[in-house]
Amino acid sequence: MIRGVLGKTPNENTYFGLFCRAVCFMKTLRKCNQSSDFQTIAHVNRALLELTTDMILLHHDKADGYLKMRAWEESAKLKAAEKVLRYYGEQGLALPDHYHAQKAFIDKDKEAIVHKRQQFWAKVNHPVCRWTGNRLNTDVEIADSHENTKLTEIYCTEYQKMNWMTHGSALAGLRHMEPSGFMNLCGLSYAACGKLALLCAQMALKKFGFWKEGIYRGRWEDINRRIERHMASFLPAD
Repeated sequence: MIRGVLGKTPNENTYFGLFCRAVCFMKTLRKCNQSSDFQTIAHVNRALLELTTDMILLHHDKADGYLKMRAWEESAKLKAAEKVLRYYGEQGLALPDHYHAQKAFIDKDKEAIVHKRQQFWAKVNHPVCRWTGNRLNTDVEIADSHENTKLTEIYCTEYQKMNWMTHGSALAGLRHMEPSGFMNLCGLSYAACGKLALLCAQMALKKFGFWKEGIYRGRWEDINRRIERHMASFLPAD
């Protein structure tokens, strides 16, 4: 429905791209039906938290948010391309043919990208945190102030554990987990993904003018209650 009515402006396409990522993550999640999928489920949970935050911020941005996001994307590509060239230069090696595209990108676009860095973030180097120039904890607080969500609570209580399950370094969060803990982790994370995906869908409907408070609010609250009941089944009994 959304795809069929878009005016295909750069702003709309950027927002729709974020929504499509959320949809694809949920389609991936449907394939994760084993406790051994816990790492992928945690990765989806982490990604949906950031996607939800971005969709809220862009929806409420009245200035140049989508332009800043696009500038950050190109800035990140420039940083990565320069790292490739720097590596081979420091090693005294010829640049492999399959990396010539990175050199061409630097030669063609570096000046414009550096100008955008100065325009949006007042710096020459890449803003390493996020496209907003903030750390995620700041952005979730701003998102909460716009939509009265619980993203800050999720960030403060669960985000570090999501990182432990996503990153490949060490066994934090896993070393002493009982076998049943993996199933509980999957169930809780799976449900948490559903709640975040609902927020992404809600923001997409708001962005494109389809959200009707009186029509959707009751249904949204009912789905959330069902998810919360599901989550409760994985919590320890009193």
